Amino acid sequence: MRAGRGKTDPDDTADETVSTLADLFLDHPGWQQAARQIARVSMSNVYFTHLPGLAWHLEQREVGSALEPGKVDDPDFVFRFAPGAVRRLRRVKGGIGEFAAELFSLADGADPEHHVDLRVVASFSRLRERGYLRLLVRAGPRVAAYGLSRGIFSVADVGKLLRQARDTQPYEWEI
Repeated sequence: MRAGRGKTDPDDTADETVSTLADLFLDHPGWQQAARQIARVSMSNVYFTHLPGLAWHLEQREVGSALEPGKVDDPDFVFRFAPGAVRRLRRVKGGIGEFAAELFSLADGADPEHHVDLRVVASFSRLRERGYLRLLVRAGPRVAAYGLSRGIFSVADVGKLLRQARDTQPYEWEI
């Protein structure tokens, strides 16, 4: 499942932002709760604004998700994190709802120092099959309030939003 493409440099995996995000994905209670909702075959590609041309991917583990070097060919999502966004995620206390709401807020934000780029690659049906809708429901009132504030009132609205957000063409920084 791993792709051979996507440059990685072992020296760059020691980057503080990369290692902080890797620790969050494995150890943060919110992300551990999220990982339990998502199918083990689910993977996402991860990039960082300060490390252009380098790629990582998330693999589901027994507890949490591991950030591994290299990209996969068929991810569910693609993320690009600014260092400030990772620092904000590190400060999140609480569970899945708090972590998800902060991640969505960073993706909506306009500040490039604290932004997360997000590309939906998978189809709505694949996301549903892999547990992402269940994840949103389990995220609870904090994520529900976030969605309501943006006009998302039902699962049908979530599906419509995901279909609109789906972009199968890679961004320039993914190549």
